Amino acid sequence: TQGEVTEVVLASVRMQPSVLTESGFVFDHADLATALAWALNDY
Repeated sequence: TQGEVTEVVLASVRMQPSVLTESGFVFDHADLATALAWALNDY
């Protein structure tokens, strides 16, 4: 269900992207809220 998916996504938000950003990786979305808004735009 959507609630279960939300729980899983929010539980794993504590990642540290420093290795990615220090190697030059650029995220398309600045935070989880904008990424989810983009991903769910068609729903």
